[in-house]
Amino acid sequence: RLGAHDFIKKPFEYSELKMRLEYLKMQIKIQKDLKDKERKLIHSQRLASVGVLAAGLMHEINNPNTFILGNIDFLKNGWSKLRNAFFTQPITDKKLNFIINEFEKSFDGMKAGSLRIADIINNIKIFTRTKDEDKKNQEINLLICIEKALEIVSGKMSKIKIIRNFPDTKSIAINADDTEIIQIFVNLLNNAIDALDNVRNPEIYIEIIINKRIIEIKIKDNGIGISKKNMQRMFEPFFTTKPPGKGTGLGLSIIRGIISRYNGEINVSSEEGKGAEIYIKIPGNVEGNWS
Repeated sequence: RLGAHDFIKKPFEYSELKMRLEYLKMQIKIQKDLKDKERKLIHSQRLASVGVLAAGLMHEINNPNTFILGNIDFLKNGWSKLRNAFFTQPITDKKLNFIINEFEKSFDGMKAGSLRIADIINNIKIFTRTKDEDKKNQEINLLICIEKALEIVSGKMSKIKIIRNFPDTKSIAINADDTEIIQIFVNLLNNAIDALDNVRNPEIYIEIIINKRIIEIKIKDNGIGISKKNMQRMFEPFFTTKPPGKGTGLGLSIIRGIISRYNGEINVSSEEGKGAEIYIKIPGNVEGNWS
């Protein structure tokens, strides 16, 4: 909307016209940025609502699934006893023998499917449960968190080679909330997966280095990389290079916030067309379990 200050009286100076045009361009850009951020904020609020809905839905699914899982073992054991009681002699009928064998296999198939549902429910719970402030000081195993994150995104990585270069230990102790640490790696892995779309021989390389109880983590991909222009805005809230609906722009901003709370740091290095490398440093628990 124009006001009295938006008009220029004749005659006018070129410098004044230029200044007014620059001011107008700046106003248009500000309005555009505000609308863009408002749209992304609404999207993130919708995602939060979906999270609440998912938490209730998972509870409703988990209860009957637990009942099904428990009864599968009961039925399998019962069928085994019935088979031994009624078929005391070897079965010569090929069709009947085939049906009996397939019937037994079906129990294992049902159990595998039910266990998969339970895993999916537990993975979703990681992101929908309320954060506990006391958990930020609990000792957790970083290796388990990374493997859990890999499990969560495994459905999107069927064609991606994962290369692990981890220390020869079963436990790397840090004091943190495991929910937040898993969230960090799920976000980073999802970014790497998106960058590897349509890349030949896609790879994600994960390395952990322990340097005087400071843990250094590198996550590198051979994807499309990041332009210099976008590199400067990587950690800005709501900034994303993904198409509408695919990314909220909250990932790296949240990650840096979480890592900062644990006295750590995160850096990104990349060249367009040459992949990207995420570098994280976080303090370990000196008195924890490093077996």
